[in-house]
Amino acid sequence: MNKVRVGLVGCGIFIRAMHVPILKANPKYEIRATMDISESAAADTAKETGAAYFTTDIDKILFDNQIDAVFIGTRHDTHAALTVKAANAGKHVIVEKPLCLSLA
Repeated sequence: MNKVRVGLVGCGIFIRAMHVPILKANPKYEIRATMDISESAAADTAKETGAAYFTTDIDKILFDNQIDAVFIGTRHDTHAALTVKAANAGKHVIVEKPLCLSLA
């Protein structure tokens, strides 16, 4: 079975408590990398998930050919811009709600 290789963008408490356990429990997903503006949060989540690496650089995740999908779990005000950037990089995107804070 081919797994969907995921890059986690945002490694806060909510992602780690709610989404990481679900991704880890589903054999169809592999968490390949973790990214956060806090290096320690990214490192801790990588260790917890068995990810191959962690980073504070979004582009490392977006241009990693071994990542199929990006899971965006950052602050709400960053969701839309990161979603567009990930889609433009050719990644499938899973985004925590809300997608944005206003229609504009």
